[in-house]
Amino acid sequence: MKKIFALTFLVFTFQLLPLTSQAQEFTLFGEGFIPTGRYAKSLMVQNSVGDYYPMCAVTDSENWLGGAGGGWGVGLQFAQNIGRKNLDMVVDLGFRMGWTNSDVRMYFDDYATHYRSIGVTKAPMYYNIPILIGPRWTFDLGNALDLFFALEFGGNIRIISDAVYTTSKFADYYTAGTFGFRVAAGVLLFEHLRLEANWSWLGDDPVEATLYENGSTLSGFYGNMETMQMGLRLGWTF
Repeated sequence: MKKIFALTFLVFTFQLLPLTSQAQEFTLFGEGFIPTGRYAKSLMVQNSVGDYYPMCAVTDSENWLGGAGGGWGVGLQFAQNIGRKNLDMVVDLGFRMGWTNSDVRMYFDDYATHYRSIGVTKAPMYYNIPILIGPRWTFDLGNALDLFFALEFGGNIRIISDAVYTTSKFADYYTAGTFGFRVAAGVLLFEHLRLEANWSWLGDDPVEATLYENGSTLSGFYGNMETMQMGLRLGWTF
């Protein structure tokens, strides 16, 4: 249902973009981000043999914790003026790559040392591809300085890379798609350079995977994960 809603929203909103010769612009950007809320957390617990491991969405838990770390992103933003001097409709296409947090990475490093699989064992990576659209308001402050605010809605594709334990044991996570939104504020300098702070909520959906181990397979639910990120963006507008 979430996927259908997100797709319907995008199609409907694209129809609202005026097909006129009004002002248009493109912005190429790069950004860094950190996870916020439960997305950034994991819980260290002790198993039956006394070893500690992090409970989070990629280590077989139902604690709704993400175990996510920071990362970076790139993207393209298209803006179309919609009839008012300070109001644009923006379409934002991004790609974000993030690491797991230090607890999760330490667990996989310890696993590699214990089972002598150094060079093979890899903690998973988190990838998000948000496709968002919404209004942006711009206010001229003079001296080649503009202030802008944006509110965007749409869909997100979440991908988790394999968690590799040994050559014969790894988890293959399923790709998920859900509704998401982003709020942003920043400044435009000299009509080209954009500096922006933003916060994104990119879905609250289950993590499911198939575990392959010594020729056998086991599919199951690894917990829910609510993806939330705080970012700083630097872009160049054409």
